Amino acid sequence: MAVVLQFLFSVYATYNLLVLFTQVATGITTYCLLYDLTEAKIASLCASFAMVFSTYMLTQHAYGQVIDATQYCVPLCLLAARSYKRNRTLKKAVLLALSLGGVFLSGPYMLFSFGFIFFLGVLIYNAVFSDRKLLQWKVTITEGLLFFACMVAVFLFYFPLIRNLGQWEGGGGHYYSSLASFVAIPFWHRSPWFRSLRVNGIAPEMAFGYIGIASTFLIGYGLFKGFLRKEADFRFWFWILCWVAVLSLGPWLRLTPQHRLPIPLPYLLIEMIPGISVFRSVVRIWSIGTLAAAILAAFSLRAIMKDESIVLRASLGILFIGFIVWEFDVLQINQWYVSSIPSSSYVVVKNDPAPFAILDLPQFYFPEETGFATAGSYYMLFQPFHQKPMVFGYPSRMRKESLTFSSSTPFVYELLHPWVLSKLERPENNATREYCMREGRKILERAHIKYVLFHGSSRMSESDFGIRLKKWLDKSLGPPLLVDSENITLYRTYDSDAEDNPGN
Repeated sequence: MAVVLQFLFSVYATYNLLVLFTQVATGITTYCLLYDLTEAKIASLCASFAMVFSTYMLTQHAYGQVIDATQYCVPLCLLAARSYKRNRTLKKAVLLALSLGGVFLSGPYMLFSFGFIFFLGVLIYNAVFSDRKLLQWKVTITEGLLFFACMVAVFLFYFPLIRNLGQWEGGGGHYYSSLASFVAIPFWHRSPWFRSLRVNGIAPEMAFGYIGIASTFLIGYGLFKGFLRKEADFRFWFWILCWVAVLSLGPWLRLTPQHRLPIPLPYLLIEMIPGISVFRSVVRIWSIGTLAAAILAAFSLRAIMKDESIVLRASLGILFIGFIVWEFDVLQINQWYVSSIPSSSYVVVKNDPAPFAILDLPQFYFPEETGFATAGSYYMLFQPFHQKPMVFGYPSRMRKESLTFSSSTPFVYELLHPWVLSKLERPENNATREYCMREGRKILERAHIKYVLFHGSSRMSESDFGIRLKKWLDKSLGPPLLVDSENITLYRTYDSDAEDNPGN
């Protein structure tokens, strides 16, 4: 879809449209699945709203990770599976195969979450807990061929990723949930009172398990009313929710991210399977848990509204949606977009026909922690516009040769590690400081880094590191070429066109 949209719109408009599309499409497909399960319109609408504006979905949008928010194929696949189970026709088998392929192609973590974690949970439930078989083991030749074709298509699309494994660095840390993660209030909420209740020390990537007060209450209501005994679908999805919650804790029980108990959990066995260890952000399986919570909430809402008038049902629905809007600060989402008009600094870079690389600052590299250049993903969004090589720019991880260059080149290293600058100000480092000041511009020119962009509006720019970095740029590179409307200071390190291709 992104490829098609880029024929009609800019890459930035495409990104913004994809953000909106993932929300709308996920809401529609989730509603269709919930209505198929409950046959209750208002309950399905409310629960699908809880799914779309959940901690998991909004965190992915806050981080700009549209690929991980691409959830709409999962409800579509489950709906196709239910339809095919009721009437096993060739047409429905094809639709099931296509929707399954859509799930697997939504992203590697979706492939892991749905293609492995969910189906493993289904197998265990089917073998141990179910009083009726969820899976029919009789598979026809047609079904087998469709599934094989689906897997071939998935392999072809993922082949470039598989072929290039091992060429990237960064992202070494593993993200697991903890028991505290299940009560971790969304980090983006603007209410001072609500923020005062937040559990400190839990990274946003570890807090997907917070399903909200309303959904938690509704699931508790269903348990109190005995839905585990009365409703087979409620029983199954409650198992999936518990299954995901336990696995998201990782191989060992964690009270908080900092406090791990020596109590092994089921994921310890799963982690031993070859290839599973590459999925370092285990908490992303909450994409399935969030859907399970929405389905359970829909069943409880249906029961609560069952014998009520349409006016009362509508009122309860509005109250539920209004509470979700407040609890998850849904109106905050209007700030999560990318400007469709790059600033004049990037226009200058784009219009320069010479071969060269650029360096966006500030960005920090922490090899002892995550290995990420923390702002590099934001700067990378402008690369399709100017189409110039970037030092330390990356779509996901950094190439090894890029890290080698950035870590071993004097002056470039100092710019990417601003805390080093304070050490250079000490008297014992006078010689190194003078060398950097004298040779800095020449080093950038030899590396074909023609432009340096300092993003003054970034939060890191306002830190002590950022302020010191700006002073160094002014001293070593001289007066800037311009300061644009987005508070980006553009430095040009040399005027003549480079004859060689940039090496980064």
